[in-house]
Amino acid sequence: MAKLNKKLNIYKTSNNTTQSCELYSTVAETGGNYIPLTVDGVDCYARLGSSSDGSASSLAVHKNSNGSDYRVAQRGMFTVSISQSSHQEIVVRCNGSSYTSSFTCPYGSTYSVSLTPSTNYSAGSLNTTSGTVTSDISIYATAATYSPPATYDRCCR
Repeated sequence: MAKLNKKLNIYKTSNNTTQSCELYSTVAETGGNYIPLTVDGVDCYARLGSSSDGSASSLAVHKNSNGSDYRVAQRGMFTVSISQSSHQEIVVRCNGSSYTSSFTCPYGSTYSVSLTPSTNYSAGSLNTTSGTVTSDISIYATAATYSPPATYDRCCR
């Protein structure tokens, strides 16, 4: 699985702009709907999304197989950034794997987040606990707070 170095470049003559769309070596990296392409003899795939997709290009595609209209997406893989902080650990579960540092995943991946404090600390609050990846996201928690262990006075009777 890899993002290819080559991109699909779309030139729009009406305003002289170019949009670049990432190409991938496997269907799994597209996160769902895709269009197969061959670039310099190499089979590859571009992700398709709706016109309201945040990474939609101006290139429209109609798929006869399901009768739907799509836009070629500029990206298929997105970064999930995890910002760890002292005395607690953030774990993100996504596509069957667990992560404690930043990673990439396909569009449409679902994730869940847990936060575990160190001994004698209370965990902070997460900015998100679960969701669906539709763009780059950052996951972080407020600071953990020290919670000293309870002390007991011994007295003799």
